[in-house]
Amino acid sequence: MKKMFFLFTALLLFACSQPAKVDPNAEQVKKIATLYTGTLPCADCEGIAYALVLKPDMTYEAKLTYRGKSAEPITHTGKWKLEGNKVTLDKPTEGMNQFEVGDQQLVMLDMSGNKITGGLADLYKLYVPVEGAPAPQLSIWAKKYLQGTDFVAMGNEPSWSLDMDFDKGIRFKSLSADSLNTPPVMAKNWRDGVLTYEAKTEAGSMTVTISKQPCADNMSGENFDYTVTVKTKTNEYKGCGRYLRGSLGSLWTLKSVNGTAIDPKAFMKGAPVLQIDTKEGRYAGNDGCNMINGKLKREGMKITFEKGISTMMACPGNGPADYAKALFGATEYKLTDTELTLLTDGKPVLVYGL
Repeated sequence: MKKMFFLFTALLLFACSQPAKVDPNAEQVKKIATLYTGTLPCADCEGIAYALVLKPDMTYEAKLTYRGKSAEPITHTGKWKLEGNKVTLDKPTEGMNQFEVGDQQLVMLDMSGNKITGGLADLYKLYVPVEGAPAPQLSIWAKKYLQGTDFVAMGNEPSWSLDMDFDKGIRFKSLSADSLNTPPVMAKNWRDGVLTYEAKTEAGSMTVTISKQPCADNMSGENFDYTVTVKTKTNEYKGCGRYLRGSLGSLWTLKSVNGTAIDPKAFMKGAPVLQIDTKEGRYAGNDGCNMINGKLKREGMKITFEKGISTMMACPGNGPADYAKALFGATEYKLTDTELTLLTDGKPVLVYGL
């Protein structure tokens, strides 16, 4: 009995002598467990008002309000974890669940956990509300994005700028006499990665050509993905451009059909393209062989493409026919800043990129 007593006492003393386990993240959790707010980019709304509360007990509450679509917030709750300098929410919300911890802010990461770069990076931040604190400084691209601009271009000698909102119209300004505002127009052709827009107003006509060719600004040295030419009645302007967001009015190029990436070379005229005129309720593009256009119906995220006019060129292979079948069978869509997805009965069938 004495031996059992001494053994129990020894085990008790040994247990008491061991240092208590300390969570290495405990102090960091205390520092960052608070409320964060901000407005995130949204492809098909005016912006996502995001309010996120990280609680010390490692649970969270997130409220997302899609401005321009609904005044009622969508609430998500769950658990969060801290690994190094990265916060992860256990319930992904359209990819908005990974953040890098900053000074009184959380910087949103993309779906792969990488930092979002480019001219719109300023918009992917949530801040700790501080009364009297100055508003965050935004890049010129972020400001234009918030104004609803889909595509921007600019040039020098003379200085000029072009803002394209595919739902509202085109704004062109230059230091010369040219300054035009036009209603929304659809691209006239899509050959060899070149888009042409023609617009006429009482103040004059304008042709905008967008070519998917790398371009470097000759003053700032900044690199762009597109080369842009603007022609007015009296002048021609050359410069560089980039998409700030994808909208239904953007020119979309097919990437995959039923989850399988396409080979543009399998189509006589390259990958099929699609553009949607939301104001007129029409679509236009090609199936990789023939030009197609017609009417569409859209209600919320539901969409129906009606068979319309098409050229009648003989098309080799099954690609164009398979594409048309998927297009006219689509019943709804999803839109991000970089992709348009058409779905049938909830299943993605066609995925497009810019």
